[in-house]
Amino acid sequence: MGPEELKHATLILFGVVIWDYLTSLWFEYRVLTKKIQFRWPFVPYLLARYLVLAYIMLYSIGVFVDFTAFPLCTRTAFLNAGFILGVLAIVFSTWNLLTRTIIIWGHHPLVMKVLLAVGLVHLVISLILASIARPPCTPTLPSVLTIVMFGVMTVTIEFAILVLSLIGIKRASRHRESHLALTLKGQGVVYFAMVLFIHVAVIITSFVPVDVFAGTLIGILGTVLASLLSCRLVTSTLSQNSIACVSFLCVTMFPHGVSQ
Repeated sequence: MGPEELKHATLILFGVVIWDYLTSLWFEYRVLTKKIQFRWPFVPYLLARYLVLAYIMLYSIGVFVDFTAFPLCTRTAFLNAGFILGVLAIVFSTWNLLTRTIIIWGHHPLVMKVLLAVGLVHLVISLILASIARPPCTPTLPSVLTIVMFGVMTVTIEFAILVLSLIGIKRASRHRESHLALTLKGQGVVYFAMVLFIHVAVIITSFVPVDVFAGTLIGILGTVLASLLSCRLVTSTLSQNSIACVSFLCVTMFPHGVSQ
């Protein structure tokens, strides 16, 4: 894979992110116009959403702009900033699953404390790994060890969250809507399977000798897809034209309903 192919692929991914952003912009509009009451589960959703937008913009600039005229430290600082944005986008994608599971459990005190503690630990460790992954002023790729540690940690946490959410859905569906329970189960399993595939692909390419352009593309693709999928999970029970808060999940997030 060469630089031209990387440019074309990055341009396509940039278009996908912009398309996803524009087609779900109705959510921000409804929050700003107070048709949807702002609640805390929207915080990681908005962070993941705008972090991946900033990430793809930064990497697109890095792919299309010739930085050879810039000092080495400037180039590596730019690349490090993009890497950190990508890591944070994935972290808050995991937080989207985390908050979804807290809601499924009806804000159970113990479950909420455990999940929030896990989320904070994930955030702190990820920031540490991202900050040491690529030494400043050094023209090297991110450390393979840090990429593998981050990938394994994220997959392990998301698997634990998936299991906990399935238990919570089973627990809640005894008294609630079985159709919704099946939908939430399906969404969680499909999301985890796709994200697991993405992280495994990134980890494998860290060990297998691939050219720098292919490795860069796989990293960008994984970050973008994980972020977009998790954000879609948050708004999956909502519709742009009709928002019906009839499920236990929606009622928890929107206790006073939604204005049209």
